[in-house]
Amino acid sequence: MRQNILILLLNIFLITQAQDVTVMLTAKYQGIPVFLDSIILENLTQPNQIILSPLPKITAYQIDLNKGLIINAINEHSDEHGIYVTLSQLGFYKVIVSLSQPQNLKFELFDLTGKLLVNQSVRFTAGSHLTEVHTGNEPITILHVHGDATSESFILIGGKEQVTSIIQKDCNDFSCPNMEPISVRHSSVSGFIFSPGDAVRFTAIRTGMYPNTFISKPLNLDSIIIFLSIPCPDNPVVYDYDGNLYPTVQIGSQCWMRENMRTTHYSNGIPLVNGTGAGNISGDYFTKYWFDYNDDPSNSVIYGKLYNGPAVLNLPYNPNGYPEKIQGVCPAGWHVSSDKDWMRMEAYLGMGADTNLLNEWRGFNIGGKLKETDTIHWTTVNKYATNESGFSGMGGGGRDSNGPYSSLRSIGLWWALNNTNYYPFYDRKMTNLMPSVYRGIGDFDFGYSCRCVKD
Repeated sequence: MRQNILILLLNIFLITQAQDVTVMLTAKYQGIPVFLDSIILENLTQPNQIILSPLPKITAYQIDLNKGLIINAINEHSDEHGIYVTLSQLGFYKVIVSLSQPQNLKFELFDLTGKLLVNQSVRFTAGSHLTEVHTGNEPITILHVHGDATSESFILIGGKEQVTSIIQKDCNDFSCPNMEPISVRHSSVSGFIFSPGDAVRFTAIRTGMYPNTFISKPLNLDSIIIFLSIPCPDNPVVYDYDGNLYPTVQIGSQCWMRENMRTTHYSNGIPLVNGTGAGNISGDYFTKYWFDYNDDPSNSVIYGKLYNGPAVLNLPYNPNGYPEKIQGVCPAGWHVSSDKDWMRMEAYLGMGADTNLLNEWRGFNIGGKLKETDTIHWTTVNKYATNESGFSGMGGGGRDSNGPYSSLRSIGLWWALNNTNYYPFYDRKMTNLMPSVYRGIGDFDFGYSCRCVKD
């Protein structure tokens, strides 16, 4: 058994030449690995790219960057029922068991020598269940889960978010010959140019999901996780009065617009006021202004308009607060995002006890989960961004009441309405350097971006 395990690990993780850089790429949706249709590799240091497509329906791809080829592809789950493993925290893995019928499952954890570390049997009913496996300080372990109708095994790599299923059903012996990766054959020359130390953009594409990217200077045996998201099933797109189209994104049970508002009219056709050249509007709590960043319309095409308080609400200032759901500049059936909407989304993404903090950075890496990856719409440094939520927040900057615009591509600011009489307006802020989200008090005469949420 020991020899079989070591050979297997060598087949999957070792490379034939020491100078090669081989990575394992996995795409995930809501923490569950999903198969891809295409992978795009772009070398940003030595500009060139290659598209790896079509791909088999598998969920982990071992890519030799020096060759620009997938050299192994690991088949994981082919139906809605099965066993899924994701990293919970260092040394702990969540095991999601989804069964069509009741089963007794046996969990066996082995180290690289074949020593049995854990041996536990559990009776599961039909449906989905969550349990946890502790691998301790072992750098690499193998988890074998088998029952009357299920048999799967996983390599668990301590300290890295890499979980690779290596064995499929109908295998009753841990050392059976089915424990092999699926070999994906390509031509021996891809034309991709890569040298160790180059920066590479990895793009994961699957039909029906939003693509996402990850940029790194990959090291040999790196695990790369790319998070995908989906449109709202019942509202994949929405239009405003001006005819602008906005894709939507499902985040937990909420349906959000995936882009900032760009409209210059309310949904009933009444126009807002063009704020180009408006200058100092401090204390003007009545005029309903929209702004292009730096008075340049091309910025609004990408980052959306900036709106002051009267415009975003279509209501005058009220120190006693506002109803929770106000349509304002949003299309019919949608409302301007409220503080409660943001808190609900942040909680879904893992915000802890600091959710109610005010004028504070809150939730480690919640900002990273909300920020668009890459540096196309952020500055050349965009730390912590994974866009796990699909919110795709960009650095749209803002406008002070006395006129100056600031922080395009380095800060994103969004309205977050409050329905209490203590502070009628909050905002949310993300930056290119911070992993968290700032919850602050909004200024009614400032210009912020607006996101809409489905009623």
